[in-house]
Amino acid sequence: MAGKKFDLQKIFKAMRWLLMAWGGISLVGVLFLAGFFAYQVGPGNRDKFEQASVKDVRFVLNWCGLGEKRTERVIHSYQSGRSFTGDHFDAYWIKISNLSIKELCPPQSGLGHGGWYRGDQLPKVPDEALQFIMMFPNHREAPWFPTAKEIRSSRYFVQVWFVQYHGDHVTNAQVIIARPDDSMIFYISGKT
Repeated sequence: MAGKKFDLQKIFKAMRWLLMAWGGISLVGVLFLAGFFAYQVGPGNRDKFEQASVKDVRFVLNWCGLGEKRTERVIHSYQSGRSFTGDHFDAYWIKISNLSIKELCPPQSGLGHGGWYRGDQLPKVPDEALQFIMMFPNHREAPWFPTAKEIRSSRYFVQVWFVQYHGDHVTNAQVIIARPDDSMIFYISGKT
């Protein structure tokens, strides 16, 4: 009889530890799900329409070497919420004080990075980056953004700031587009 009592105590002790471990795992799971849910629907992860200021978009003109001091105003902007993996779609339409075709097509410096390409003369990588970025549903969130057909004309110039491939498919790109006719800059960024 004493042997059975002893075995029963071991079983209860093991069950108690098992239940405590299960409770700890469950608590971690609940906290993770609550954090994930709060991140996805929380106030800091909402789409932002027409909220970007001149200060928010100054990086665009600095990246492409035009200088932030030319920025007159942000005409339109859209910033999507971010997924847990960083998936997003952002677009800006910026009016700058002056922009010339000469400035976008300087004599060849031999660097081969960060150059502007005329929209109807895009090499392979800028063309693939533009193709990727234009597949986002920008007509719903940013109907004011130029279409791919418009950008692929002699009126526009394209500079790829960043492009990331997974295998032979673009998965992330940041593209700056210039329209010197009326001194407009467009920026588009997307990741899937």
